[in-house]
Amino acid sequence: MTIRATSRGALLLEMLVAVGLFVVAGLAIGASVNRGLGALIQDREQTKAADLARSAMAMLEAGIETPQTLNGPVLAWQDDSSMLNGDEMAGPVTQSFDEGAIDDSGWELEVLTEPSEFDGLTIVSVTAMRLDVDSGNIGISHTLHQLMRLREEGDDVVGEIDPLMEAAERGAQRNSSLRSTRGGS
Repeated sequence: MTIRATSRGALLLEMLVAVGLFVVAGLAIGASVNRGLGALIQDREQTKAADLARSAMAMLEAGIETPQTLNGPVLAWQDDSSMLNGDEMAGPVTQSFDEGAIDDSGWELEVLTEPSEFDGLTIVSVTAMRLDVDSGNIGISHTLHQLMRLREEGDDVVGEIDPLMEAAERGAQRNSSLRSTRGGS
């Protein structure tokens, strides 16, 4: 073998090693990006679960919904673009809303209630969960627990003083009288 053939072989070997290192580095970067995207998707789903649970808890607290009406699948949000017809600022309507086309979002709410030791208050647990399509197991979930006063639908009257409110007012009066006696001494 000549020196020229040996240097060509060494150059070829060097190029193969460089390309191999480049491929290995590319695969490592690709795997890192995939892990990062997976973590981002997981975090987004976890945030969605927390948001659904908080929204359900707020609706219960406001008396807009009852535990029975919230229990079960969460319907997917759909824009009602028919509201925009005739609105010059909205621009042209490109989608139509089909009344019968409300889809399941893949999320479910589980609302559990149990009596508490405090008069008039109930322990409410709201779990927002998304089932894994392949296994059927719970993939993502978020649970909130809160003590709240639940009312029957139509039971709320503006300005009504109930026993719980009376107890709170008595406690506030007692607290203010204690402050005034301490401050005057």
